[in-house]
Amino acid sequence: MVKFNLNVDLSPVFHWNVKQLFVFITAEYNNTQPGDNRYQNANNNIVIWDKIIKSKSRAKLSLKNKLAKYPLIDQGSNLRGMPVTYKVSWNVVPYTGYLYLQDAPKTFTFTMPESYTTRRPNLSKLK
Repeated sequence: MVKFNLNVDLSPVFHWNVKQLFVFITAEYNNTQPGDNRYQNANNNIVIWDKIIKSKSRAKLSLKNKLAKYPLIDQGSNLRGMPVTYKVSWNVVPYTGYLYLQDAPKTFTFTMPESYTTRRPNLSKLK
């Protein structure tokens, strides 16, 4: 399970043609190891959290110790000790015209622990 802090002000993104923003955090990692051909997709981008922002007045996000909506699941042990880069992005949904994607200028890279539990937590207790 991943927890994070996020402080971002997306109110400058809003203008007359912005209906809403779809904000999300992705975890990006490479799961190949030398001599390991088990995976077809070496580069992975997984959404771990998202939110729809419908107005400029709600575009300032200040989240502390927030639990990811979607777990980052290691299908094996390939993420142990590996770097994972977290990135904030948003889709701008206009009233008219094309939907477009923007990325925050900064990313955060965290090295996963060498060992972690293999038991899945009871997620129903976290709500």
